[in-house]
Amino acid sequence: MCYKFRLLDKTADRKGFDCGDDKLNRYLREIVSQDEKRGLAKCYICCKENEPYRIVGFFTLSSSCVYREMLPDEINKIKKKHIAYDSVPVILIGRLAVDTEYQGKGIGILILIHALKIASEISRKVGVLAVMVDAKSNEVVEFYKRFGFESLPENPKRLVVSIKYINENFTVGGVDI
Repeated sequence: MCYKFRLLDKTADRKGFDCGDDKLNRYLREIVSQDEKRGLAKCYICCKENEPYRIVGFFTLSSSCVYREMLPDEINKIKKKHIAYDSVPVILIGRLAVDTEYQGKGIGILILIHALKIASEISRKVGVLAVMVDAKSNEVVEFYKRFGFESLPENPKRLVVSIKYINENFTVGGVDI
């Protein structure tokens, strides 16, 4: 099955999306447009190629920062000598969800890799050290750790992965991201 990604627009059926989490469903249906208008986030949707209006999953991206000393040692030990700033720029994957009909079919992985691809592209034009996520549960923490994310020492449900790691370890369709 072929999937396509695009920015959320008015043609997408937000009301038909159900990921099983009322807060995420409400966010997509009622709040994301306000966040986009205010410049707080961009929402990308995943749709089947032959059903471009039906949302299979979505994610949001925003800019953010994190205090350098809060970073895991793997990121901080390499960069600490060279970074003179107290906080460093990151891209935040604020929300990521998959419709219940498509859960367990690898769509979450596809969505995450697409988000990381965009983050990598952004990092070629704007300074970005890492991608950050806030996991809702220990199960979600483990999902992100499978892709190289590391928990912040003071907040195990906030995870980061360096842009360098993304660029060195991920490919999409055989093309390095």
